[in-house]
Amino acid sequence: MINYIINAILYLYFPFTLLIMIYYIIVYESKQLTFIKMIISELPVAQLSEDETFHEYLCGLNPRYSLFYLPLGIYKIYFLTWTKNKQYHLLKILSLKELSDKKIEEKEKRLQSISDNSYEEYTISNETEKKYHIELLQDQCKELQDREKVAQFKAGFYLTTLVLAITSIFKNIQDINLIFQWSIYQQVAFGLIILYIINVVILLFGFVSVKSYKSEKYSDFRNSNKKEKLFYTYWYKKFQRLQVYTDRDITFILNIENYLKLIIIWSIIFIALLIFV
Repeated sequence: MINYIINAILYLYFPFTLLIMIYYIIVYESKQLTFIKMIISELPVAQLSEDETFHEYLCGLNPRYSLFYLPLGIYKIYFLTWTKNKQYHLLKILSLKELSDKKIEEKEKRLQSISDNSYEEYTISNETEKKYHIELLQDQCKELQDREKVAQFKAGFYLTTLVLAITSIFKNIQDINLIFQWSIYQQVAFGLIILYIINVVILLFGFVSVKSYKSEKYSDFRNSNKKEKLFYTYWYKKFQRLQVYTDRDITFILNIENYLKLIIIWSIIFIALLIFV
């Protein structure tokens, strides 16, 4: 019954949605319309997106089209939405945490197998080459850890900046009732700014609450009679885990930075509207 209702709604809105989809495809396919793409991709009406990339549209094989859309921190909420393989939903909630956890879980399932395969290649190396193997893994682990530290620094900096910005906004709003005297365009622009600020706050707290990665136990190494293998696989597994966990942290930061750019863009638009409208 629900599918019939959804299909009826889709047919009702077909001319409108077809034009919007054509327009969005033209915009999204362009490599010169980066800022326009950024603004359009976060508007609450008529969206092209991809679940695998947490909403970002990269011209994949299974795009999602939604009549209404609401970003809320680590969640993307879609209303009246469907995908290319004809999966229709009245409501679809996409979670950044679930997407990240899925990638981490998939890596953990394959980790022992790929570690054993890598160790087999390691064993046919001479002593000098083995030393280079370990040193290279250690160096790459350090690079990934440095990326994590940069992400953590950025998160702290953005949180401090955001607190100061929010404090400044509320200090300078003399009378909240003036908002209702603004034009509809000014209200929409201000509403989007507030929405994106809320998203940044939720993402920052989500970033702070993420768990650290797993690690091998020292006791396994101490009690093993295959210490060379465990020593190599320790660094190899650490490198593989750091890749997915660092990608998770960077994804949080990139989403935060995206919203910060949107806040700046819409703030400029809002100021222009206050001056000229």
